[in-house]
Amino acid sequence: MWLLAAAIFAGCKWQTWGEARATGRVAGNSKRSAAYLLVWPGMNAREFFDATVKNQRICRNDWLAATAKTSWPPDAGRLGRLWSDCISHRVHLRVLKHIRAEAEAASR
Repeated sequence: MWLLAAAIFAGCKWQTWGEARATGRVAGNSKRSAAYLLVWPGMNAREFFDATVKNQRICRNDWLAATAKTSWPPDAGRLGRLWSDCISHRVHLRVLKHIRAEAEAASR
């Protein structure tokens, strides 16, 4: 599933870069193109390659706050998803064991 999501993301990224290149926005800047394709999380190539847009710098306090929110303490949502994944896998394994037992009983 993750491989499919990554392939779709990469395909969309490649398409937006190609459209920007066709309109002349990329203009042979290979480092900026590599940054857009490999590092930039957004899909708006027009905004990324536009030289008139002033990039806003993120202040240090915002970086620290974001880091603190994502790393410590673990939020309930993340633990809840982990717990639900564990439960769903256990249920799936029980269903598979039941199907296997039924198939073995039917083959006898």
